[in-house]
Amino acid sequence: MKDIGRRNHKIGAKQLAMFLDVRCNKFRMSEEFKNYLRSHREPKHDELVERLAEFFRNEGYSCRIELPVEYRNIQGRIDLVCEKDNDVVIIEVKSAKLINFCLSDLFQLAIYSFLYFHKFIEAHSNLGKELRAYIAYKLLETQASNNIIMLELEINEEFLQFMKNLLDKILDGEKIVTEAFVPGYYCRFCDRDDCPFLGGIING
Repeated sequence: MKDIGRRNHKIGAKQLAMFLDVRCNKFRMSEEFKNYLRSHREPKHDELVERLAEFFRNEGYSCRIELPVEYRNIQGRIDLVCEKDNDVVIIEVKSAKLINFCLSDLFQLAIYSFLYFHKFIEAHSNLGKELRAYIAYKLLETQASNNIIMLELEINEEFLQFMKNLLDKILDGEKIVTEAFVPGYYCRFCDRDDCPFLGGIING
C-alpha cells in the first residue's frame, strides 16, 4: 500500500477501507479473490441495491445508483444515494449477511460519507442538507422483503472533520499502520508470497 500517498495515483475507497481495517501495510488483495467477488457477489449485490432503491422511490425519494465520488486521489462509487428535499441518504450495500460484518465495511461507509459531503454538499454550499449513512446487510438467505437490516453511522461536524484529517494524513504519506507483516483474517485474501506467516495462517 505504499502507493496510497503518491501524487496522481488513484486509490479506490474500498481498497483504502480494507487497508484501514487490516492494519497490515503489506496487504495486497489477490486476483483470485477479486474474481470471486465479481462472479459470486455482484448479482446478489445489484438485486439488493434495486430493492432498496425501489423502497425509497416509493417514499418519494429520487435515487442514484453507483454515484461517483472523489477526494484528492481517492475515488469510489456509492451504491445508492437517495434524496428528498434536504434529506440525503447514502447506503453501502453488502450482499453478505450481518454475521459477516467487519470493520472495513464501516470504514468504507465512513469514507464514502466524507467523499459525498465534500463533493455535493460542502463544494456547493448546501450545508442545510441532512446527511444520513447506512450499511445494508441481509439477515438470512431468503428473498423476503423484510430480509434487509440497515445499520446507521452517525454523521456530524466532528465526524466529517475527523475523516478529513485522517484521509489527508494518509494521502500526505504519514504512517498510520506498521510496516511489518501483521497476521489476521484477511491473510486468506492476500497474495504476498513473502509473508513469514504464510504457512501457519493460510495453510495451517
